[in-house]
Amino acid sequence: MGTLLNVENLKQYYPIKSGLMGRTLSYVKAVDDISFSIMEGETLSIVGESGCGKSTIGRSILRLVEAKSGKIEFLNQDLLKLNSTQLRKIRKNLQVVFQDPFASLNPRQKIGKILEEVMIIQGMKDKKKRVVELLESVGLNEQAKDRYPHEFSGGQRQRIGIARALAVQPRLIICDEAVSALDVSVQAQVLNLLKSLQKKHKLTYLFISHDLGVVKHISDRVMVMYLGKIVEIGDKESIFKNPKHPYTKALLSAVPSLSSKNKTERVILEGDIPSPIDPPDGCRFHTRCPFATDECRSTEPILKHVAASQQVACHLI
Repeated sequence: MGTLLNVENLKQYYPIKSGLMGRTLSYVKAVDDISFSIMEGETLSIVGESGCGKSTIGRSILRLVEAKSGKIEFLNQDLLKLNSTQLRKIRKNLQVVFQDPFASLNPRQKIGKILEEVMIIQGMKDKKKRVVELLESVGLNEQAKDRYPHEFSGGQRQRIGIARALAVQPRLIICDEAVSALDVSVQAQVLNLLKSLQKKHKLTYLFISHDLGVVKHISDRVMVMYLGKIVEIGDKESIFKNPKHPYTKALLSAVPSLSSKNKTERVILEGDIPSPIDPPDGCRFHTRCPFATDECRSTEPILKHVAASQQVACHLI
């Protein structure tokens, strides 16, 4: 099992402009010099508070936004160097499931046309037959192709979104908060569907979520982000059973548990998240970390191995 996606030193800065001439005053450092990889057939989940940059990573990989710098290697090609024609060809292998299943579907088109449209762009044949197969693979019947998006429930619409992503037989699917808008019971159904489709079609997922309960259910590895930086990354067992970074511990302490054996003492983080326009020097978490030292305030920590499958960016480890 080889590496499918490799991201190196990715930076995504958004300019803040002002005045009639649109002069750039500063930048929002949404993603600031991060590197990671995804192995073929695995699910890597990105977690963190709102504004940490997790969705920006997904959009940068898809080139829905243009990265400031870095390298995104997918199928031995740097996505950031491809022109529009080359990018269209490789996007057959790179698809996305969005957070809002209603907003991501054209309300004026029937489901059959929505699914066919993706295949037309990629020049695929036997589109009618493929539409029926896709609908059945996500638990919907053939009659669904003649209905409009508003005639379906939220869970059914998300199944259609998954079917659209599968239409061109991709290698990697980016799930951007794919179940956060659904009821808990429907979430479980969609997650189980994603896992079964992964096994059947040998898919790879980049799963973006703020819900650690969902992440624990679907992930192979977990990447924890804070203010545009990776603070910890490792296999699921290491992150959930033996977290090292104070921020990871705080996130996990907030996950409700029905078992008295699994309950941990709640870690309350004081203060607000610093602005990504002017992030603090040193470790970006030091303004909220109860264990911060002078070194934390002055020197930025780098990711280092604390185990074979776990890396942490913390001076205290």
